[in-house]
Amino acid sequence: MGQLLSGSYAIIRKDASSTSLLSSNGFNKERLLELINNSDDQLPFMEYDDAVRFPLLHGEVNQGFLIIGKRSSNSFNDDDFFFIRMIAMITAIALERVALFEEEAKLRLIHRDLQLAREVQQYLLPSFSKHIHGCEITGMQIPSQQIGGDYMDVLEYENGSLLLIMEDVAG
Repeated sequence: MGQLLSGSYAIIRKDASSTSLLSSNGFNKERLLELINNSDDQLPFMEYDDAVRFPLLHGEVNQGFLIIGKRSSNSFNDDDFFFIRMIAMITAIALERVALFEEEAKLRLIHRDLQLAREVQQYLLPSFSKHIHGCEITGMQIPSQQIGGDYMDVLEYENGSLLLIMEDVAG
């Protein structure tokens, strides 16, 4: 394999809601927009007069594009295409890993919030046992997951009557 000479490149991340330029050298934004909006995202590559565009495919999902500018009017040879395709696949995997790390960080925050909510709920809804007028009333809230949607309480009024409150917010 010889040398791959290129005067410019761009790595563009694309998802369902946005397109963002991750890194670039030698391309202006208008030209990059033309290169990414001009054709089918799933084609193995697109060759233009001044560049070659490869999709950053991970499985069937397009993570974005790798655009390599041509240094001269010479076309890339088969070895160059193979090499660029390998770089595109490695870049797609790296972008997928970044997305997974971001998702994992979000899940850790959600888990922490649920753990805090569980502690607050256990503090607000402690187990109880009351003896009122010869009756024993006992309650305990045990969530099936991190937090529960049940609420219970017993209130005694001055006239001796009782109010038993039981709620299930989920059902």
